[in-house]
Amino acid sequence: MNPRRAGTALPVVLWALIILGALSTAAFVTAVLDLKLAIHHRDFAAALGGAEAGLAEALAAVARQPARATTPDSIRGTIGSATYQARWEPAAGGFRVVATGVQGSAERRVEAWISSDAGGSLRISAWQEVR
Repeated sequence: MNPRRAGTALPVVLWALIILGALSTAAFVTAVLDLKLAIHHRDFAAALGGAEAGLAEALAAVARQPARATTPDSIRGTIGSATYQARWEPAAGGFRVVATGVQGSAERRVEAWISSDAGGSLRISAWQEVR
């Protein structure tokens, strides 16, 4: 046994363990952040789906009872695990709908302007996602 090399294995192994520990910690933190981002994305996508469902339900309610478009009104419901609320009010030449979808802590809102053609069919003339 070479006396100059005695005891070198311990520091090498300790440094290797420190490096492996740092790498595994970085991998763990990255995995946790990716999971949180995925959950956040899923909730926002479901909230947008809820808002769009609210818009569709508002259009269906007005199509069934056209007189509802002449006064402010609202509708609530759920789709999957998301909830929605749509409220509408008369606007120039039609009505305006603001629909909000909520999933967990995520909330999305869409706004649409609805008009009717000569045959009485409803159509969305413009819409936007409100931030």
